[in-house]
Amino acid sequence: MASFKRYHSTDKPGIMRKDNTLIGYPKKDLRINTYLGEVTYDLMAVVKHYGDHTGGHYVACTLDPVDKNWYNISDTQIKGPLEDDFEIVTKYAYVLFYRKVEAEGE
Repeated sequence: MASFKRYHSTDKPGIMRKDNTLIGYPKKDLRINTYLGEVTYDLMAVVKHYGDHTGGHYVACTLDPVDKNWYNISDTQIKGPLEDDFEIVTKYAYVLFYRKVEAEGE
C-alpha cells in the first residue's frame, strides 16, 4: 500500500491546500529492491479523491482478478470496464494497493 500526501498547509493558519499533481505509477511490474532481493508488485486498486480538504467524494478503482478489467466503484454504481489508463493512473489517486507477484517456483 502506498499513500500520497495530497494536502499541504498554507501561510494562513488552519488553511490547507490540495495538491492534484499527477504522480506516475506503474500498473504492472513495480520493482522494489530489498535486503532479500528484488520484489515485483502489480497494481490491484486505487482510491481516488475528488474534492478538497473540506469535503469531496472517494471512488475505488479496482482490477477484477477474473476478467482482468478495471472498474470504478462508487457509492451506488460500478462503471467499466475502463478503456483508458488515464482513469486508473490519475491526478486524483490518493492510495494505491499493490499485490506481490510470486516468482516462478514460489
